[in-house]
Amino acid sequence: MLTSDPSYPAPLLDLLDPPSPLYVRGPLAFDAPRVAMVGARRSSEQGRDLTRRIAAQLAAEGVTIVSGGALGIDAAAHAGALDAGGVTWVVLPTPLDAPGPRQNRALFRQALEHGGAWLSERAEPGHKSAFRDRNRIIAALADVVVVVEARARSGTRYTADTAQALGRPLYVLPWALDDPRGEGPRAWLRRGASVMTSVEQLLEAVGVSRRSKKRSPVRSTTPLMAALARGPATAEGLASELDLRLASVMSELTRLELSGLVEERGGRFFAARGI
Repeated sequence: MLTSDPSYPAPLLDLLDPPSPLYVRGPLAFDAPRVAMVGARRSSEQGRDLTRRIAAQLAAEGVTIVSGGALGIDAAAHAGALDAGGVTWVVLPTPLDAPGPRQNRALFRQALEHGGAWLSERAEPGHKSAFRDRNRIIAALADVVVVVEARARSGTRYTADTAQALGRPLYVLPWALDDPRGEGPRAWLRRGASVMTSVEQLLEAVGVSRRSKKRSPVRSTTPLMAALARGPATAEGLASELDLRLASVMSELTRLELSGLVEERGGRFFAARGI
């Protein structure tokens, strides 16, 4: 479709260079709020688990999850939406008749089967700017953008920078000061991004009230979780027991709280939920 078509996605017209033509497969319904979740391809298991859980909780409340179909964080976001029986849009850097990466094609098919969509501005493969251009589309389609893991010079920066240029709220996950996966989030925080503290925070940002308390199960096998399985502990105690920096422990505890796996109790003790 062209920008002159009545069915052309209105949010993309906010871009200085909206994609035209835009190729679409599947329905594009703009009556539901949209959250984009993006991040590193070479992501951590913890980052993928957290992304999947957040996406599932958002999708369970009727939020459409938008991402770029890449390995790592993108794939986890799409999978989380599907876990909850929700809708997810895949913005591809490849033509629709050759969606990539190949490893995710089954995931892409599931997105279509569950009422989602594929979008691309590419008629032919191999364009040098395909990934950068794809990322601006992700940002423009979203009401809110969330970055989970990203180095400062990763391709995710094009999504984050476009979101901020368009005035889309940008949220980032906290990371320890010595963790390179937090380079990008820290840079965007300095430019006005917000720290994500809960799924409710995102739902409020898109005007949705949580209607379900159901949480999707996500496996976590980190050493910190193993330590908390033995009983409540302070952050200082965990840092000493695991021989980790306190900043790293606090960062991980924050992420585990967001995932619903850990809760803070009286006296600044942390505990695994259900223990």
